[in-house]
Amino acid sequence: MPEYNVLSEPWIPVRMLTGEEKEVGILELLENAHRMQCVSDPSPLFEYGIYRLLTVFLMDAFRPEIQADIEDMLAAGAFDMERIFAYIRECEKEGPCFDLFDAKRPFLQSAYDEKWDKTIKPVALLLHNIPSGNNHIHFLHGYEGRQTFCPSVCVKALCTVNVFCTAGLQGPSSVNGAPPIYVMIRGENLFEGLLLNCIPSTMTQLKYGYPVWRYGTEVEPGKRMSEISLLEGMTLMARRCHLIPDENGGVCTYSGERSPVVVSKMHFQKGLNFEGYDSWRDPHVAYSISDKGRSSIKPQLGKEMWRNIGSIFGDDQKSPDVVRQYVDLLGARMPMIPVVTYGLMTNQAQYESWSRDEVSLDMDIVKNSSRMWIIGICIEHTENVARELRRSLRTISHKAGEDIVEQSLGQFFARSRQEFFSELCRNVARVDIKDNDAVNGVIEQWNKALKNYAMEEFDACADRLGLDGKDLMGRMKAQISLLKGLAKLLGKEEKK
Repeated sequence: MPEYNVLSEPWIPVRMLTGEEKEVGILELLENAHRMQCVSDPSPLFEYGIYRLLTVFLMDAFRPEIQADIEDMLAAGAFDMERIFAYIRECEKEGPCFDLFDAKRPFLQSAYDEKWDKTIKPVALLLHNIPSGNNHIHFLHGYEGRQTFCPSVCVKALCTVNVFCTAGLQGPSSVNGAPPIYVMIRGENLFEGLLLNCIPSTMTQLKYGYPVWRYGTEVEPGKRMSEISLLEGMTLMARRCHLIPDENGGVCTYSGERSPVVVSKMHFQKGLNFEGYDSWRDPHVAYSISDKGRSSIKPQLGKEMWRNIGSIFGDDQKSPDVVRQYVDLLGARMPMIPVVTYGLMTNQAQYESWSRDEVSLDMDIVKNSSRMWIIGICIEHTENVARELRRSLRTISHKAGEDIVEQSLGQFFARSRQEFFSELCRNVARVDIKDNDAVNGVIEQWNKALKNYAMEEFDACADRLGLDGKDLMGRMKAQISLLKGLAKLLGKEEKK
């Protein structure tokens, strides 16, 4: 049986502070994280999956109890490698658990069991960006039966498959249900970034627990779970997987590189079925609160992440735990909160698109509920104006179809985003929050910009359509309707 130790083998793509890009194992990464800028993978899903694995590894190795423990580790400037090596020895008391192909405890997999592992499937099912089953051919071109992966790609896929899986023919969904928007704090280097995305045990109402590699959680296909600890939940095995290595080697169809060991087949089926969504809170996820309860924010096709800023940077119930912790630890000396968001858009069991976005918000806004109220109102107005613009565009573009409508809306949101970060956020951070007239003036200035962008995009779309005759009359009616609709939508919003 071949060996592939994820601690030492180079499989994690990183960017050094010097700009150099290289691949490293977990140990080299942790030892030199303060000299690295970030994990950097072309796939946003791989990138977040690796970050999630590393944060869970660190949370289990150091087991911080309070935020001051995180603060003390930040002050050290580098990871305590003696503590890391002691942790690894503890994990491996019962034998290797960081070897991808170990017979008893293969990393992030289940050991082969003839009782359950009867069906062999293509390894392509591990990836959300290679067409398989119900998925369209729109990420990487190729067919599932022809895929062969090298071990480094397999590890990255294993970090990802259970985080972004949906309920369907292959099994239950992830611990968060359909994949949510995942939010990560961006540090000044990788060392800071990893620590700032770990939370101490006192920040969660869940038991801290242990990750799946620690004691080898048995994955019984379809087993229902109503309770789970934090670290087990962050590594929940919603799919039961066992890779079948081929020591004849070959070319990895994902990376294009030759490898002495490749994987084209695996045992793969439904895994653990977590049903306790009401009790689960993910430290990297933002939530919405309604009469129906709390639910994680899901990415939507065509919706950029900045339009979810109200939830990402909202109150303690909405914003991710890592964002609240950043405010607690660094709110007094950092001017901005920088985050990276990751999302996988799904439609039932199909994967439609992925996204990675970077946004930052002024700390003075985040720390003040009245300023966040202004941000929330302005984003709400943006969505309302977009809906009114879409309605008007559809009345004049019936011959051209929906694509031209979405193009115009995309331009509207692009211009709104630029205005949001260049003007609105600056105005909200500076306004005298006790001066109602000044606050309303900020909102009215934003409304005016939205109205101008909407009318200009309407006219640009109509011009592209080349309307004349009775179509020109329809344009005039739709334009008047849009103006009336905007006037109704953008009335004064009194400060609370």
